[in-house]
Amino acid sequence: MATNFLFPVVTFSQDTPEAITIGKKLKFYSEVLKEERLLFLYLPSGYDQLEESFPVLYLLDGDAHFHHTTGTVQFLAQNGRIPDMIIVAIQNTERTRDLTPPTQTDTDIFYNVSYPKLGMVSVSLTVLCRGRL
Repeated sequence: MATNFLFPVVTFSQDTPEAITIGKKLKFYSEVLKEERLLFLYLPSGYDQLEESFPVLYLLDGDAHFHHTTGTVQFLAQNGRIPDMIIVAIQNTERTRDLTPPTQTDTDIFYNVSYPKLGMVSVSLTVLCRGRL
């Protein structure tokens, strides 16, 4: 024999729910890669009212790691373990291309660049080192 019990349920809610926002999602077109990327941007609390500069953390695999990284940075900054910082998380489109080095020689990387065939590691090195060799 089954017995059913009914319990009254009392709930309380706010009239208007308040959003919790940890960042912004932006679209960025890369002239080098000829493709659009999603960027996730986190700014320290009160950033718009502050005149100071902040370090920037560029986060690869941004769509997978943005949420937990912003939480960790907030926690560590609030406890004085690291400075407040800006986080720019970049979503990958082709992970192997984006995160692996090319198969070309060093000379080809810096002087005969074919960007679509290179990994982002090489594109970054090329942009950073051009004119310094």
